[in-house]
Amino acid sequence: RLLPRYAAVQKATAKDRERLLGLGLPDRSPAKLPALFDAVTADVSRYLFDGEAALSEGDYGRLRALVPVIAQVMADLAAYPIPAAVNHGDLHDGNIFLTDDGYVFIDWGDASWSHPFFSLRTSTVSAEIRFDLDEDAPGRDRLPDAYLLGWRDYASETDLEAAFGLARRTWAVGSMLSWAQAIVASTNPDDYAHVLPSLARELLAVNRV
Repeated sequence: RLLPRYAAVQKATAKDRERLLGLGLPDRSPAKLPALFDAVTADVSRYLFDGEAALSEGDYGRLRALVPVIAQVMADLAAYPIPAAVNHGDLHDGNIFLTDDGYVFIDWGDASWSHPFFSLRTSTVSAEIRFDLDEDAPGRDRLPDAYLLGWRDYASETDLEAAFGLARRTWAVGSMLSWAQAIVASTNPDDYAHVLPSLARELLAVNRV
C-alpha cells in the first residue's frame, strides 16, 4: 500500500527539476552519475587503509574498472521512459508516519535528484534486516512489484522490470554519494570509514569486472 503512494510523490516531483535543484537538491541523475562515481572512488584513502573493513588492492582496482560499466548501465537505464525524480535516499519504516490522513514521509536529509528506482535500495535492505530475510526469501520481490505498480503509466511491465534490474545493479552508487557527503560533514569521520568499502563490495557483487 505504501510504495505506490511513494511512487506518486516521486512522479509529482518529476516536473520540478529546476526549482528543486535551485533549492540545493544534489543532481545525481543518470547523466551525472558516471562522473560522480568516478569522483567518489578516485580517493584511494577512502578504500585502502589499515583495518579489516578496507578493500584489497585487487578489489579497489575492480572498483575503478567499474567507471565505464556504470556509464554504460546509466545510458541503458536512461533509454527507458522513466523520468528522473526526487529520491528520498533513506526510505525505511522509521521515516514514515501513518496518520488519519494517510502516510507522511519524513527526514529528507539524504534526498537527491536521481533515477527514482534507486529509492528501493534502503527500503529493501531495511525490510531484510527487520524481518531477517535472506536474499532469496519467498515474498522478497513483493516490495519492487508493489512499487513498480506506481509506474505502469510510464512503461510496460516488461520494460519496468528491465529498468529496475539496471537500477538495482547501480543503486549502491547513490548510497555511496550520500555517505561520502555525510562523512565529510561528520565530526567523527573515522567512525564511518567502513561504509564506503562496504557499499563498494555490494556494487562489485552485482557488477562483475
